[in-house]
Amino acid sequence: GQIVGRQLAEYARTDGWNQEGKLNKDGSICEFNCHKFGDCTNYQPVNQPGIKNSHQQKIKTHWMPILEDNGRGYESRQQHVTPHIGTMAKPAVLTRDDMDRRTAPWPDAYWDYNEQALVVTERLAATAVSDEKK
Repeated sequence: GQIVGRQLAEYARTDGWNQEGKLNKDGSICEFNCHKFGDCTNYQPVNQPGIKNSHQQKIKTHWMPILEDNGRGYESRQQHVTPHIGTMAKPAVLTRDDMDRRTAPWPDAYWDYNEQALVVTERLAATAVSDEKK
């Protein structure tokens, strides 16, 4: 059991997840204030709050971190926690080439968010008056 445990611990140190936080955002060695599992690829989202891309528009199919505030000077921003996993981590089942060749299919249609919001509202209204659906 101890041998397997040591092997797993050693594998975890070098599996690309930056478990011990030894790499900075730029990939250099971290010496102080290191973040376990921190990004070491300097990932920047395509869309950023208040910043337009080179085409001067937001790309609707890309994630954008939300910037929120409480109206009294406190702001918080979403962050992608582990963007480096897709490029740095060792695949467990497929080879790296197999992983890199895989792509998600493009959706057949875009969601009509207004229509979907109406469906949700109707379902909630039906649930509110039905003891069986609660």
